[in-house]
Amino acid sequence: MKPIYTLFLLLFSAVTMSGQTIPPLFFGQNAWMADTLGDIENCSGKPYGINCKLYGKINQNNTWERVRQSGVKLIRFGGEHADQNMPTRRQYIQVIDSARSKGIEPLLQVPYNNNVYTADTAAALVKFINVTMKRNVKYWSIGNEPDLEPPNGYGYYTASPVADYTRQFAVKMKAVDSTIITLGPELTYYDDRNHLITELTTPGGFYDITGKVPGHSYYYLDIITFHSYPYGGNQTRAELVSNLRDPWHISHMLDLLSARLDTCNNYHHRGEHALKIALTETNLNYRNSPDPELDAHSFLAGQFWCELMGVGMEKGLAFIAFWSVIEVSLGYIDERTGKLWPTYHHYKLMTDNIKGNYYKSEITGANKDLKVIAAADSNYITVMLLNQKNSKSSYKYSIQLGNGTITGTGDVQIRIKDLAGLDSTFVYSDSIEDESTGLLVFDYSGRLVKKYSYKKSDGPNAVPKLVKGAVMKNSAKIN
Repeated sequence: MKPIYTLFLLLFSAVTMSGQTIPPLFFGQNAWMADTLGDIENCSGKPYGINCKLYGKINQNNTWERVRQSGVKLIRFGGEHADQNMPTRRQYIQVIDSARSKGIEPLLQVPYNNNVYTADTAAALVKFINVTMKRNVKYWSIGNEPDLEPPNGYGYYTASPVADYTRQFAVKMKAVDSTIITLGPELTYYDDRNHLITELTTPGGFYDITGKVPGHSYYYLDIITFHSYPYGGNQTRAELVSNLRDPWHISHMLDLLSARLDTCNNYHHRGEHALKIALTETNLNYRNSPDPELDAHSFLAGQFWCELMGVGMEKGLAFIAFWSVIEVSLGYIDERTGKLWPTYHHYKLMTDNIKGNYYKSEITGANKDLKVIAAADSNYITVMLLNQKNSKSSYKYSIQLGNGTITGTGDVQIRIKDLAGLDSTFVYSDSIEDESTGLLVFDYSGRLVKKYSYKKSDGPNAVPKLVKGAVMKNSAKIN
């Protein structure tokens, strides 16, 4: 068998004959926010209005259990506040132990804060966590948003200072534990207008952060990271529906960066240690829209999250970590009420069912508002449908599992082909109403074994519903 699109560039993973493997830690989150972050008696960020006392609730009210139930596999302990005010060692241990008690792998950020904290500080933290306390944390990121304006960022708009501290930190951290995986540069967003990312990823250049630590077999960085918040509250519905696939947005950015890192991998002979990419912070906006239909708590936001994860799987990202768990503005859990927002429900629907290998779908027909995410493991084939249209109608669609000419009918025809283990072609026909999400799970005989429906029209407290008793037949419509 061959890849679905042989000309499509897959990032950093070997091209398999059965789709793009979904990494085991792909589904990430950010551990924001804690009740306290840093030493209250010596709060270094206070002059800038960043306090150590935050009154967050991630360690209260069974929040960690709800994070586990949502399917999070990796959680980042970092961000702006954790960079301004270095967490106490007790706070680091609390996050590590809380996450691991729920089967979640921690990612720890070491602060830099424009040279307030040094490489020796970072090395001492790695030694305390991994040697003294024997927690053996694998994932470590260096600094946070160096290209953000002060006081919240460092105001570094050129590569030189970013390369200097990144390499210094990585050298001293890996001297303590050479097995750790280091991440950076944690840029605010991907934008090459100032040539920052280009210079940092020019192999052999003055500011190259992708090479090997001199005299050692390990490298400065293992995963290249940036953040993505496309909007600041001024977004329109049309922009949110089209953003992820538009030119110069995230899909295109990942293609550009992957091509650069492919060159770095070849130049530095990284082989099995090839650089990967991850989004360590992301949401649809950093400031909410005044229209609740378009903000980070909306039904459309949940669909946006799913589509972004689909793009990330397609492009071979190591993981995507959303911002964040529990806060008023962007959390997938409401800090005030404990409400689970549509982002939580969409995220869980995906983590529970999208497994194994990702398959890119072939879609024809009137489908600009209909997005498809498909995956398959050794037991099941799963297809998620995101209908973002809001014209008070519905789409009739057909899904074809297997190769050959599409034989389905309806407004939209979808084909998931090159599925290993599928003996013949099957067609499933149905409809999906506006502003709703559907998820279908098939076995390899073509039988529909599970069907979920999640509709905005069911009200603000709607949750995905399991539709039981649906059985698929070749080219049959399920009522």
